[in-house]
Amino acid sequence: MRPALPTLASSLPVLSRAQEKTSTADQLMGAVKAAKPAGGLYARLRMEHKGSDGNQTVLQVQLKRRQTSAGTETLYQLLFPKERKGEALLLRVTKGGSFSGAAFIPGQGRRALRPADRGAGVFGTTLTIEDAIAEFLDWKHKLGGKEKVGPVSCTIIESLAPPSSASGFSRAKSWIDESRLTAMKAEFFKSGAQPARTVTTHKVMRGSTGYYAPVSFTVTDHTT
Repeated sequence: MRPALPTLASSLPVLSRAQEKTSTADQLMGAVKAAKPAGGLYARLRMEHKGSDGNQTVLQVQLKRRQTSAGTETLYQLLFPKERKGEALLLRVTKGGSFSGAAFIPGQGRRALRPADRGAGVFGTTLTIEDAIAEFLDWKHKLGGKEKVGPVSCTIIESLAPPSSASGFSRAKSWIDESRLTAMKAEFFKSGAQPARTVTTHKVMRGSTGYYAPVSFTVTDHTT
């Protein structure tokens, strides 16, 4: 989504389409950013969250995305676990990069999102709204070699955050499947050599227009 739940983004979650392989890091990330459906997108996501305390949570989320003249609008609705069914998150990202939206919890009502909410967790996980917006696609990039994620051959992209970044991370490392322009794995670092968070894609869906979207992934929190 910028637009990417890229990154549920960028980051959550990056939407993509197969095209010719690119040769530079900026070209590849530019292609990932540019690859988005001309119309809308509907998908069901399975997200497994592994907390730093060892607890695991499985969420099933319905995603509805549409392109507007101003930018993108994405609605995430929680389907499972059943006791939380109906929780929702609406994100609007303009072409200029600003965002607005709202969060809804049954029994508590609707709450408008503010710029300070970019670091808030999505449905109680460590995957943040900032991750869903996928700001890291606009960072400075360099190639980091080739490596497989499972059976998929990927190009590694190392991204450096600018001082103005609101993500809380200093850098990111992405494993991009060039044939589908999809991030099969992404690591996010605050400092040092160990990642603070890892997102690993297990299943990718090909839409009716030829674009791809990760629909099953695991978010692992490494912070202590």
